Amino acid sequence: MSITTQIHVDLLTWFQDLPVWQNEAFRRIMAKAKPDAQDLAELVDLALEESGLQTKRAAFPSQLTNTDLPTAPIATGVTPPRLLALHALENVNSLMPGQRLNFGASGLTVIYGGNGAGKSGYARVLKKACRCNERAIEPVLRNIYQATTGSVTAKLDIDSSGTTETLIWSDGAKADERLRHFAVFDSKAARLFVSDKNEVPSPSVFVKLETLGDATKHVRERLARMATDAQPQADALRTFIDDTVTGKLIGQINASTSVKALGDALVWCEADDARLLDLEKQSSTLKVSGPQVLRKQLQQRLARVRILRSEMEKVEKALAADKVSSLQAQAKLCNELKAAKSLAAEKALGLTEREILLQTILGEAKKSEAAGEPEEFAARAFRFYGLLRSTWERAVEELMFNKVVQRFEKNVATRSLTGAVVDEEAIKLVFAAMTKCSGLIDGHDHAIALNSETPDCDEMKIDLDALCKFRTEMTKKRNDQEKLLAHLK
Repeated sequence: MSITTQIHVDLLTWFQDLPVWQNEAFRRIMAKAKPDAQDLAELVDLALEESGLQTKRAAFPSQLTNTDLPTAPIATGVTPPRLLALHALENVNSLMPGQRLNFGASGLTVIYGGNGAGKSGYARVLKKACRCNERAIEPVLRNIYQATTGSVTAKLDIDSSGTTETLIWSDGAKADERLRHFAVFDSKAARLFVSDKNEVPSPSVFVKLETLGDATKHVRERLARMATDAQPQADALRTFIDDTVTGKLIGQINASTSVKALGDALVWCEADDARLLDLEKQSSTLKVSGPQVLRKQLQQRLARVRILRSEMEKVEKALAADKVSSLQAQAKLCNELKAAKSLAAEKALGLTEREILLQTILGEAKKSEAAGEPEEFAARAFRFYGLLRSTWERAVEELMFNKVVQRFEKNVATRSLTGAVVDEEAIKLVFAAMTKCSGLIDGHDHAIALNSETPDCDEMKIDLDALCKFRTEMTKKRNDQEKLLAHLK
């Protein structure tokens, strides 16, 4: 067994006993000269995942294998490949394309030529394509006398188990693993093996192990800092310490407190059930009359006050001494027009049309509520309940009295008495609805009273649905009664 093979066997055996994250660290170090900041951060995450402190990723790395090492050892009884030729070089120095460098099947192959003949160009390609000490590898130069494009490439013929194969090498790309069986040694590599002090340096794989030590040190220091940061602070529980039984217990916890002592102190009893029930009652009370509810009420009242202030400012401007007379005349005319308009509107709108108008006003109120416009919402709520009140009045005329008597009508429709339905249930519903509407508006056309809380859109919809349901039920009652008393007409 060769020295390289023995080193690989010993390395793989040693790495089997190391954590997987260190195997992955060495794998990355073999792929690049030194791990960068991203590599180190990922290694810290892998260490945390492997120890169970973080959720392990799906594609978690594996232990080191032969393929991760610089040159995979050749199995016993397997004939190693043999290098036959180097040819078809493209964009390498000023070498002429089509040249071929053949290697003898045995013995020594001598390559000679004058300065600039291309010996070093071939050597640079061989050192990068095959195996060589990293510090002895030199960049492959292009033709400095002629601009060239395309990749730097070459072809290498090898004999693999009696079969000739042509492998293509491209500068910057990973070379075929079989080429790493060929070791390249030149004067530059020699100076690395024997220094001016006649010292023989360690093989490159040992240098990689030194880099692994540096990476391991970085991960260990990072984990140590994380452990320090995760240490509980002395005052971490200060917020929970108070005069309650639990608060006093937390205040007594220290480094010598045992788990058993905590378990004995944290036994649930009937008194705890009673305390929990009391707290739930207090929580329910707060939901009904707590700070949040009070805040909402105050906001609504503030909105109403702002409406009144805005109206008062308009009045104040309009009440200038030189405008009072003109304002009085305009107000008188406006009231007359408003009364005439209201009278005409009430006579024109039936019950169904009023319900449609109420649905429209409710939709506008919802938009104002969603947009956070309390003043607009309050104005629409006032308009809604004013119209709802007059609609209930119209419902009494049309549904309960079956239009026997109507406001603004001179005649009494006595023949409609067979459809008049006035029962206790209907009276109660009308009384309740009219009381609520009247409580929310002061008279017919004044602003919403300051002492009442403006209902929200959900409550407004409930009140409108109650009216619609009343219309449906009363219509059925009227129809049934008209059929019953049809013989009287």
